[in-house]
Amino acid sequence: MRHSDRVNLRRIILNCGGFFMVGAALSVMSRLVRMIGLLFGAAWWASASAQGLMPVTYDPDIPTLEQVVGHKTGEKITSPAEIVDYLRALKAADPARVRVVEYARSWQGRPLIYAVIAKPETIARLGEVKRDLAQLASGAALPA
Repeated sequence: MRHSDRVNLRRIILNCGGFFMVGAALSVMSRLVRMIGLLFGAAWWASASAQGLMPVTYDPDIPTLEQVVGHKTGEKITSPAEIVDYLRALKAADPARVRVVEYARSWQGRPLIYAVIAKPETIARLGEVKRDLAQLASGAALPA
């Protein structure tokens, strides 16, 4: 076999390999496009239902942002104090499902808070969940 024949054979093999690689890449890309489509579809559905574009029922005993601070979501910027007021109103409306924790104060004296919103069963065992998270953070394994 001449040198030029070996070079041509290598080119043919590389080209065929390239087609296989392209085919595999297209297959992976197709799966990724479908997954991204599903994610965007789910995000659209959640957004559409939150914006009132789809029929959804809400518990009338849980206050809306507008009822607590006087404006709808997105109409204007909600101040930090209004956010605190709203989270505390959620806790007052359903204390079994909402826990508001003040963990510090800002240098301006404003409360720094976080809210835990979960099923009543999860809220009831919040101490156990926090202990498990601290154990994981320390690097220790959780008991089985």
